[in-house]
Amino acid sequence: IETIDKNAQQFGAWMASLAAEPTIRSMADELHQIREQELDKTLHVLSNLSEAEKQEVRYLSERIVNRILQRPMREIKQEIGHHDPHTVLHLVKRMFGLGE
Repeated sequence: IETIDKNAQQFGAWMASLAAEPTIRSMADELHQIREQELDKTLHVLSNLSEAEKQEVRYLSERIVNRILQRPMREIKQEIGHHDPHTVLHLVKRMFGLGE
């Protein structure tokens, strides 16, 4: 019975974390949009870079944003498993300026 309870809790936490997916996707999209805007400005100034160098800078910027997103995404999913999902997601949306 303990195993069933544990599995039921894990399943419930997983189901709750699914509620976070649209917000996490919006957060990632917003940060990548900012990355693209700033990258375009920078690459315009650094017009002397070769295409290969530009691609490397682009790839670097993607890796940085993805690394920055890792912890918030993990924490959001964890918090939703322990707290009211609506409250957690509302806070995240406010912090990142995402639409309701």
